Amino acid sequence: MARLLVCDAWKAQVKGIPAGCFLLAFYDGEDGVEEAVLLRALSQTKLPTDNDVISSMIEYYKDNLDISGRAGSLKGGKLDEFTRYEFSFSGLECRVLGVFYRTQKGNIEFGADLENFYAANNYTVYKANRDVLEFIVNQRDDGGLVGQDSEFKIGSVRYSSSRRHQSQEENVNVWVNPKDFLGKRSAMFGMTRTGKSNTVKKVIEATEEISRKALILLDSASPETSEFTSSGSPTFPVGQIIFDVNGEYANANRQDSGTAIYDLYKEKVYRYSVLEKDDFKVMKVNFFKDIESGFSLISSYFQEQS
Repeated sequence: MARLLVCDAWKAQVKGIPAGCFLLAFYDGEDGVEEAVLLRALSQTKLPTDNDVISSMIEYYKDNLDISGRAGSLKGGKLDEFTRYEFSFSGLECRVLGVFYRTQKGNIEFGADLENFYAANNYTVYKANRDVLEFIVNQRDDGGLVGQDSEFKIGSVRYSSSRRHQSQEENVNVWVNPKDFLGKRSAMFGMTRTGKSNTVKKVIEATEEISRKALILLDSASPETSEFTSSGSPTFPVGQIIFDVNGEYANANRQDSGTAIYDLYKEKVYRYSVLEKDDFKVMKVNFFKDIESGFSLISSYFQEQS
């Protein structure tokens, strides 16, 4: 963890420091060393001077004085400049994610830990935005170009649901490479009604679009054929199995407006259900035709009951 000293004027200059935003702590201790520690803002933390500041505020509140007015703003307040300046400071707790550094060859690399750290006075912290933020969220281990034909844009960086400050800044696009998730485990987290299901739909659509670029069929390829091309595109068409418990991908809803997965790819999608429905294949085992599967299911049922 890292703890930073921030003030209201600095936060206003960078249009806020929302929880989860990326910060860079640049090392200024010596010349010739180019290094920046990557931080993620978590929450407010206590400063050693907070008790004195709170005590002073309470006295002002008891006297029913208007002490509003941010340090650095044009609004005039009844506080003197020095007191308002002291009240504006607060602490910020951050998680250390790693470090960016320049190698002897001049390349910028990222390490997921810290090799060393120095006293706090040797660092200057900045909020990442625009080009720098795009470099962070689209960082590639192999140094590949971002936004090439094999990649797709999945969205833009958004730290919070409120956008009073973020609406004043340019969107920072997030690009995904097929190598990042094809054949790997991925998880998606988010609050209710923040677009998790829609994001999954976008990933499904993007995977299908990338799959169409594959020129080699699996049946006709040699065993030595690589799964991905040099640009990161899949060599073979990609198949997707979607376990749709709530039926939000197999069926259209009011929000889809013709963009449901089944409506987009009817010629390629097969839908299964344990109930008999139109355009659905019944996903049941016929005990009379598939004796081994039926016997296995019956045996497992009796084992659970015993």
